[in-house]
Amino acid sequence: MRSVKATLVLASIVFGILQHLDSRFLDAAIVIAILFPFLTIALTEWHLRLKRERSALAAPVSLVRDFVLPTFCAFVLLVHIIGMRPSSTAVRLLQTLNWLFVIHAALALLKALVFGKAREGSWQSRVPQIFIGMARGLIVLICLGTLLSTVWGQDVGQIVAALGVGSLVLGLALQEPLGNLFNGLMLMAERPISIGDWIEVDKTQGVVTESNWRSIHLRNSGGDMIVLPNSMMAKASFTNFSRPNLIHSETLVLEFSSDDAPNKVKPMLLECASQTKGVLTDPPPKVRLSAFTSSGIEYKVKLRIEDFSRCKDVLDEFRTVVWYAARRAGLTMPYHTERHIVSAEAPAAAPRRLQSATESLRVFPFLGLTESQISAAINGGTIQYYAAGEAVVRRSQAVSALQLIISGRAVLTGTDAGGREVVVGNLEPGDFFGEDSLLSTVPSDVSVTALEDLQLLTLGRDAVHALSAETPDFFRQIGDVMEERGKALRRAGAVRRSA
Repeated sequence: MRSVKATLVLASIVFGILQHLDSRFLDAAIVIAILFPFLTIALTEWHLRLKRERSALAAPVSLVRDFVLPTFCAFVLLVHIIGMRPSSTAVRLLQTLNWLFVIHAALALLKALVFGKAREGSWQSRVPQIFIGMARGLIVLICLGTLLSTVWGQDVGQIVAALGVGSLVLGLALQEPLGNLFNGLMLMAERPISIGDWIEVDKTQGVVTESNWRSIHLRNSGGDMIVLPNSMMAKASFTNFSRPNLIHSETLVLEFSSDDAPNKVKPMLLECASQTKGVLTDPPPKVRLSAFTSSGIEYKVKLRIEDFSRCKDVLDEFRTVVWYAARRAGLTMPYHTERHIVSAEAPAAAPRRLQSATESLRVFPFLGLTESQISAAINGGTIQYYAAGEAVVRRSQAVSALQLIISGRAVLTGTDAGGREVVVGNLEPGDFFGEDSLLSTVPSDVSVTALEDLQLLTLGRDAVHALSAETPDFFRQIGDVMEERGKALRRAGAVRRSA
């Protein structure tokens, strides 16, 4: 609408002038009066079409229609129709304005043609915006120098000499900021880092939140912002944990007792790695015996972590799972010791531990055991510990013992016909699982996962049969639970082994 109004105004001015023109300028006036409206309408239609197609060429076409064409026609009007001298100030100003619009439209056209349809990963998408801006500024300066020389008749050489002396003084005063600027330009050209990358520079680690001409901003794990000058980045070596991807290798050193067989320790560590969320199985984790020390045997565990940003959380989970697994397997992790004088009353600690376990076992009222029977049950089984989130039993895993929950909570899950995981029930202190193992060593119908840290009493078939001989209701209670579990499986839509 704006361009149409401008067209009508200029056309009315031209037609008004036509009535008072000399015949020498009449032809030029008629051409302008007809050509200008026609070109304006044609450019408007083209612009609307490009805009509907979301083409990058819409912007330069709009500049030509709104600025280049009107100023050019006005220049022709003043010089070739009205007859003003080209050396007059008004004509020079209009000519300068027209050339500025031409430069602006030409640069917009060049950007649209080269960078308008840049695909992700192409060289156009990798060119920093500051480089495009600098190239644009350089072209504008060259064109301004040409305008000053041709339109205004100025000696550009004298202007450049004056600017050269001033630039030398300014460069000496701004030596450090300019150093940061050019170092920043080199970093942007090489592009070794991008926004969102995790990097480490001189023991400073964080994620890149901003990169500009002066510095790089990092946010560390504590949420603090760290500003690193580009001059420091250009001189120092740094590690980019996000290139070529976020997968990161981490090596942990763990130590176990020299009495623990390496072929028992290594499988346990590999099993812990497979249970830790965020640890990749391809390539698989590796465990190597690295050294014999004065306190035990040292192992190096190499883990491939899926996302570096979760590295600390993954390592924490892995170490936690290792502690519980080592305790269940009867493996010893040495620790620093100090010499103390121990009194003769110290052995009383063992009976206290037995008394604590005896009191914990009383959460199973259905057992109906005497004190001596409870002690025999504890001696015939083993106390095991599992971390929250750890898999105690996996579906289809062979179970060979009855597990009684002394403390903590767990969840029973199964798999429906579509392969989706469904919740069968929750287990509390006083509950048990693994009851199918009393008949034979069979694969489990369900998975059992710890919701909290679990303390379990594990009883083998021999220990269970010994208890049931003294407590006739024991097997009846287990049979009732097996029946209820079967109903829960059917209600949840879980598939049993025989299905």
